Amino acid sequence: MAKGTGTVHATTVVYTTARQYASDHGKQRDPVEGAAWTAYKRQNCTAKYGCVTPWREIYYDDATALGQKYDLINRANLRGAGIWALGYDGTRTELYQVLKDKFITDTVPPVITASSISAPFVSANGDGRMDTVTVRATVTGHIKFGWSVARLTNGVAGPAIRSGSVIGKTVAFTWDGRDDGGKPVGDGQYRITVWAADVSNNKASIAKVVTVDRRPAVVTLASQPSFLSPDGNGHDDTIGLVFRADEALTGTARILDRTGATVGRWTLTAATAKGWTWNGRNTSGAVVADGRYTLRVTGLDRAGNHTSRYLGITVDRTIKALTWARSSFTPRAGAKDRFTMVLRRPATVTVAIYQGSTLVRTIWSGRRLTAGSYGWTWNGKTAAGAYVRPGSYKVVVKATSSIGWSRFARSVTVKAP
Repeated sequence: MAKGTGTVHATTVVYTTARQYASDHGKQRDPVEGAAWTAYKRQNCTAKYGCVTPWREIYYDDATALGQKYDLINRANLRGAGIWALGYDGTRTELYQVLKDKFITDTVPPVITASSISAPFVSANGDGRMDTVTVRATVTGHIKFGWSVARLTNGVAGPAIRSGSVIGKTVAFTWDGRDDGGKPVGDGQYRITVWAADVSNNKASIAKVVTVDRRPAVVTLASQPSFLSPDGNGHDDTIGLVFRADEALTGTARILDRTGATVGRWTLTAATAKGWTWNGRNTSGAVVADGRYTLRVTGLDRAGNHTSRYLGITVDRTIKALTWARSSFTPRAGAKDRFTMVLRRPATVTVAIYQGSTLVRTIWSGRRLTAGSYGWTWNGKTAAGAYVRPGSYKVVVKATSSIGWSRFARSVTVKAP
């Protein structure tokens, strides 16, 4: 109650406010009632009385005063006590604690009505993607909450590597993939347990599993053949490109020219294997120039780890044409056949005849030729002068130019007489 000249005014003060005033101005205790109180001066101005600075007094029940009253209830075997109002004590626990000490053996835990985890994976490598994971819970009847993180091995949790607790109502814990010492933990599965406790330390908890994954996906790229010659002659006009990864990757595959411009593009969506065929044309449909190109695959795995992988590709039309004069001939009957090849640019050329993968004879080895047309007549014999057996043979031309390396093959049939 505050008293001043010509006025008497009283107002309600909640527990947390009263306790602060008592801390600021000194707490007293009434020797009869046992209530805590404090006194202080504060100026009050009104139109009728002007400004006065009267004494003000606050009387309130703290834990000691309430404990004495609860003792009286228990001695007199009364039915209970009324309080206005629990909840105005904020996060302080002493009023609940004295209730527990005098009356309650509380075994009812708080109630968790909902919970969530922000993501099933965390990478925690500082790249700004999925570096943390947050577990949240909706809880009633609690005054504090805490957490613990443990490694899972074959579904069994080990000792806690991160733990803690705070006084508060908003239950949320954000983990950065580190232990209590601030050291990054190893990749693997972890169980995050979040608990909430009431004033009697009854606890309710939820657990979420998260996978720590800092390792980028391992990607391999391949092409078949190693070059393409998109001149419409049906020989190596396209190239097959193959992507494989040891975990799902989402991103893009691009073919870049020597300036870094994109001439081809495909999309990856949670893919571990993918194949494409490139016909040597750009995104506008025009055939690209001869030269060296790069297949670049970039993407993110399930934990947001970034991966980039590159593969060189050569567009090379150095060998313009390779033909046999006839599709078949009979050497033992005196027949011969002639192949002709046409080069668009100077190249170092090796030419040989094979049956399957077996070398029959080498015609030219590392021969430097200018652009133009070249030919050679085969009599159906090996380099040792023996007739080959009837069957399918092929002339293989390998050319290395300023563009790169390319290969062309044409088949011919050797017949029996």
